[in-house]
Amino acid sequence: MKRSPMKRKPRPSSPEERAWYAKVASIGHCVLCGKHGPCQVAHRNGAGASLKAEYHQTAYLCCASNDGLGCHEKIDRYIGMNRTESEALMDEAIEKTKQLLEILE
Repeated sequence: MKRSPMKRKPRPSSPEERAWYAKVASIGHCVLCGKHGPCQVAHRNGAGASLKAEYHQTAYLCCASNDGLGCHEKIDRYIGMNRTESEALMDEAIEKTKQLLEILE
């Protein structure tokens, strides 16, 4: 049985986008729960299947680790919340990320 090749995320295409991701990652802790690592730059879910929002609509969120699911998975999979609550929580995370980046500058 032949496997299909893995699909890769496209690399950031502009210097501004790469700089934005680097700044967001420099926060160093989840903007929602405060957990230090493992964390990742999380995009707002896009308008359709596998579509991502603009690069500046991102937040620094913790991801799955040995102690359970992180904020990123909980938001993406609507764990303990409905879609509207998930979108509101992501909006909050994006705003907190932007506020922290202003403080760090």
